[in-house]
Amino acid sequence: MTAIVVQVAMDEEAQPFLDAAAQVSDPVTLGRAVHRGVVIGSATLVLVVSGIGMVNAADAVAGSVFRYGSDILLVSGGSAGGLASDARVGDVVVGTEIVNVEADARAFGYALGQVPGMPASYPTDAALAAAFTGERVT
Repeated sequence: MTAIVVQVAMDEEAQPFLDAAAQVSDPVTLGRAVHRGVVIGSATLVLVVSGIGMVNAADAVAGSVFRYGSDILLVSGGSAGGLASDARVGDVVVGTEIVNVEADARAFGYALGQVPGMPASYPTDAALAAAFTGERVT
């Protein structure tokens, strides 16, 4: 069974999930991240508080893959670096692709955000995005 992992950076971003949960497991610390199983409605998911920043986020993802296997559905909760002026608390923003904004190897002929030898961007899973937006995937 695929684990659904919702990763947030801060306790403040985790609190709405905890408030909505019918059940919450005891916290388990893995690296710097704190993992909790939560049941919201009919969904069981893992809520991971990673700490702020790309390194903490990457460490938490690695820990999630180690603990739950590589077939996880990873959802980034909280602001996730989104700073659009029209974004409001409670908005759900679903990206179509993921780019590593910290990478800059343009001097070697790569696109901004592309790590050498890796794709310039990573597409979002269409079915998962549709689940958040209510659109149909054909």
